[in-house]
Amino acid sequence: MTIRKTTSHHGKKGFTLVELLVVIAIMAILAGIVVPTTIHFIDDAQQAANTVYAEDVASWAVSIVLDIRSGGHEIDINPDGSATGPTDGNIQIVTPTAETVCNELIRLYGDDMPYPFAYYASMNGKPDQSFIIFPSAGEGATPSDYIAIAVTGTNANSPSTITVKVFEGGTETQSATRLIPG
Repeated sequence: MTIRKTTSHHGKKGFTLVELLVVIAIMAILAGIVVPTTIHFIDDAQQAANTVYAEDVASWAVSIVLDIRSGGHEIDINPDGSATGPTDGNIQIVTPTAETVCNELIRLYGDDMPYPFAYYASMNGKPDQSFIIFPSAGEGATPSDYIAIAVTGTNANSPSTITVKVFEGGTETQSATRLIPG
């Protein structure tokens, strides 16, 4: 009988360089597949959320204009132009301008929206970026993400449309326009 001497590899632990490179290559391939798909899903979800924001704000703005028109809407106008709701003093019946609608949206829904509200102070046929005012952002502040409201029509007492635009990074991502009945 012959006895063979075998060497034991029990003292060696770890991975070889080739094994590590294979694992890194597999992880890189998987990351190359998963990351773009995930980013695409995140972008789609944000677009869907912005669509909902624009549609909801447009509907709320129409409700505010109709309420103002019916004479059932009284707002306390603060010296800074913000609307805080009716009180016994300094109550004024207001006209449904973009500023009035924006201030009332801030009062009613400002805490529930992911972006601050803004309004178009001047319009020549279509909303003009250079005339956007941010009542809740502070003096001179210009956020890159915001929801802008435009009220258009024949006169301030009888506007005919509400346009809402959602901006991200200063670029319009969604918009909604509603006709105001009657």
